[in-house]
Formats: sequence, structure tokens, C-alpha cells
Amino acid sequence: MNISRRQFLIGLSATALPGFALAQNHGHQGHMSSQASSNEQGHNHGHGHQHNQTMSQGDHAGHTPGMSHGTTVGREGRPQDVTQTIQVDMHDQNRFTPNRIEIKAGETVRFFVRNMGQIKHEFVIGTKQELLEHAEMMKNMPHMAHNDPNMINLKPRQRGGVVWHFDKPGTYYFGCLEPGHYEGGMVGTIVVK
Repeated sequence: MNISRRQFLIGLSATALPGFALAQNHGHQGHMSSQASSNEQGHNHGHGHQHNQTMSQGDHAGHTPGMSHGTTVGREGRPQDVTQTIQVDMHDQNRFTPNRIEIKAGETVRFFVRNMGQIKHEFVIGTKQELLEHAEMMKNMPHMAHNDPNMINLKPRQRGGVVWHFDKPGTYYFGCLEPGHYEGGMVGTIVVK
């Protein structure tokens, strides 16, 4: 049987982490979708081919279709260009582990993100200003789902991935923008050298 390295790693992760559901953020390069129940439908925020998140019909209230929460930090990466994988765990005490990451400019990184808590969390890459603005928006629309390639929203015990290319040096951030989480300190730093 001939399987790709990616299939092997996903299979290995699934067996090594029983009780975790898999969610993927593949943006425009999507090959898998999260497992959605029959009463949920995908929701698109300006990226037509994305299969990252699902949300129920009721979650659409108060949200403008086509709304994008992209970032000026780098760009969506291609899985075949990944130079390293970094595991990031999200915890209910409004913290990430690790909360500081250093990478080299020009690298494409796969963030393997796990929600270790009992409530929903997100992993969103951006500048400090972008994260602050998005966190304010989430206060008014707390059920907003996201499909942009720089973020993933995970239910308790779910895991998923974000592939991102960092093209220039600088200090950037990742945060959970669920209402109250960012303000409670759920933010981390990405230093690109």
C-alpha cells in the first residue's frame, strides 16, 4: 500500500490522539472538509473554495456573507511547501502553548492546532491591530464562523491545521478571538527573522 507522507501523518495523529476530531483549514488548496452533521452547512467568508468550518443555520443571523477577516501578514501556504510543523495547544485558561514562536522569513509553516479545553477556541494569525479589530467585531457577532486561510475555529477536543507562508521579517501575533478570550490574554507572538 502506497500512502503519502501527509496521509501517514494525519493517520498517525488520529491514532495518537484518541477522542480528538479532525478539522482542517485548507483555504483555496482544500482537499478535506471538517466533519459536519447533516443539519449544518458550510459558510464562506470571501474564499470560495474553502472547507474549513461549518455552522448551523441559526449562526448566520447578524453576519454578512462574503465578509473576510484576512491578514496582511504573509499569505496562505501550500502544503507541499511546508518546511516545518509547529504544534499549538489551546487551553480554557485563555492561553496557548507555546505562546511564542520563532521562524525564518520565507518559511511555510503548518500549525497543528489542538483545542485541549472544554469550550470553543480559535487560532487566528494577524497583526496586533487586525486581531484587536476582529476581537471587537466578535463581541457584536459571537456566533460568526470563519473560513479564511489564516485562521481555524475548533470545538472542544478538535484539532486542525493552518498552513501559512511568512514572507518578511517582523513580529506578528496569533490569538483566540472568541468573545473575552483575547482580552483575557489568549494571544501569542510569532517572531519572523
